[in-house]
Amino acid sequence: MIKFFMAGLFILSMVFGCARTSNNPYTIVIDGSDLSEELSVRETRQLENIISTAVNTVTSRMGIEFRDTLNAFVFDDQPNEVGLNRIYLSRELSTDPNAVLFEVTHALAPYQATGMYLEGLAMMMPYMNHSASVRETYIKKKLGTDPQKLIPIESVLNDDSAFVILRQQKTNLVNYEAGIFLGFLVTEYGWEKLCELYSNRTKDFQAVYLKSLDQLEEQWLQTIFPSPSRDTTIINLR
Repeated sequence: MIKFFMAGLFILSMVFGCARTSNNPYTIVIDGSDLSEELSVRETRQLENIISTAVNTVTSRMGIEFRDTLNAFVFDDQPNEVGLNRIYLSRELSTDPNAVLFEVTHALAPYQATGMYLEGLAMMMPYMNHSASVRETYIKKKLGTDPQKLIPIESVLNDDSAFVILRQQKTNLVNYEAGIFLGFLVTEYGWEKLCELYSNRTKDFQAVYLKSLDQLEEQWLQTIFPSPSRDTTIINLR
């Protein structure tokens, strides 16, 4: 089993409920023992750097500490697994910073986020690394141009209804909507507000944004569709 260790430095200074990172140790352990051909030293160092950048990104954006060991397991094919403080990658995806950032977000589970709040956050992290024009193209590709076909955000962020949609429609639209909506919140209101939302046990949008979830959704829809938004009652699964 191949294991390499790297220390990153982090210290958190709290600002309005969020934090910036520097000077605290964490460790990365890379395990490629299940590969048909072992990782080279160059590949391992490259993956260490990609993972470290991803940890920096998640912790600085979400204002969380990471003082533990992050285990990275690399396989020939991408496994369908997630776990706290561990990531699972195919050899191919291990060179993709966006894929690694997606997996690291799951592994760190900011504010113990679960369900669609965690899945949406993982989708949103690499999405926010792109320019506004790239994000606009991504929105059109993933959400289409017909607002009537979207799922109400309240249903998207509710695990019970979201999983019903995933099971019945067999679509990733739920995940894409969650990630893009959270990206809108960051673009309009900043990371600090999102940190506050995620640290709020009941996810009270009104308390954090001074707007209801319905109002925020309407505002979001106006940014991606110039015409009036859909009737949110037509596919509401509540």
